[in-house]
Amino acid sequence: MLLDGELDAVLGEKSENPALKPLFPDVGAEERSWSAKHNVVPINHMVVVSEALSNNNPEVVREVFRLLQQSAAVAPPAAAPKFSAGEMRRSLEMIIGSSAQQGLILRAFTVDELFDDVTRPLFEGMP
Repeated sequence: MLLDGELDAVLGEKSENPALKPLFPDVGAEERSWSAKHNVVPINHMVVVSEALSNNNPEVVREVFRLLQQSAAVAPPAAAPKFSAGEMRRSLEMIIGSSAQQGLILRAFTVDELFDDVTRPLFEGMP
């Protein structure tokens, strides 16, 4: 789609095609610079559960969290960076603010509004 001109840019994809080039020559350096400037660790992936699942099957939500924590504990360090709740909170605040500013969400929610009685203790209990 890039080569056909349907898209101007793609985020997160890599290609060996010589007609395509990255926006930044040293992506790793740009990531480190951005993180230092904003004092946040970018969140690339997040597990989200529906309110219905949390309300009707809280034990499933807790078990999924436990399994994710267990997987992260045995993953190679480069594959599973560890984020504290404080680091995640700062990242979520930035994401929320940017999303509200761009009109992607109706209003700037607080981070606490993203969690319910089941998920909040899991988030707050992170090291």
